[in-house]
Amino acid sequence: MKTEAALTSGDLAFYRGDYASALKLYRGAGGNADDPATLLRIANHLGRTGHADEAIALIDRSEASARLPNARYLADLALRRGTIELQRGRWDQAARQFDRAAALFPGWWLAEAHRAQMLALAGKTGPATAAFLHIVRNNPSPEAMDALASLYRARGDRERSTFWADQARMIWNERLRLFPEASYGHAVEHLLAFGDPAMALDFARRDFANRPYGLTATALAWALGPEIAVGIGGKPSRRVAGASASRPGRQGRSRA
Repeated sequence: MKTEAALTSGDLAFYRGDYASALKLYRGAGGNADDPATLLRIANHLGRTGHADEAIALIDRSEASARLPNARYLADLALRRGTIELQRGRWDQAARQFDRAAALFPGWWLAEAHRAQMLALAGKTGPATAAFLHIVRNNPSPEAMDALASLYRARGDRERSTFWADQARMIWNERLRLFPEASYGHAVEHLLAFGDPAMALDFARRDFANRPYGLTATALAWALGPEIAVGIGGKPSRRVAGASASRPGRQGRSRA
């Protein structure tokens, strides 16, 4: 119980943006030194604060110490590695990890979405579009629908872009109704791309107020747009600017 309490306290510190306290709580939680819950929290912390190699080493350690791990768990670890590699610009390594995740747990939409994302980043818009279409036919993922809308818009197909953006919006609106605080971040990304920028800014501010850490600060900076760069309406707070700068890189991903 003490270990779980320390880890939960670490999570709260992390999402408040108090990274030093979070890491101290994670490392001082006690219990089994190879406990995956602890290792993966520390890995997440290190990965988000620019220590990619150390983060991946802890993910590897978590895999090596797991007893009878199931395929979903191993695939999740591969996605974690791939996400870190993508954030630091190692696309080939990221693609290999995403392929590994899909092979370990066939049919998992999230692994397939990461693979489709790599196709889009490589400029292979046709295969990427086909991959995302396959995903949404089997899983009503609004993230994948938003990706489809973006791909169609880039190709000049306004009708299909609008269709998929509208499909995604209906799902985001329902999630906002049911789970508002858990949905703000995703809704911000959708609204910035296809909706009302003023509403996106409102949600971004709410999300940052609830969890003032790097990811929400970056989303808030994107929602503020030129205002934060030129200082319209006052200078951005150091808290927002500093947290945004600590973010390794914005990626097309699912928040997990």
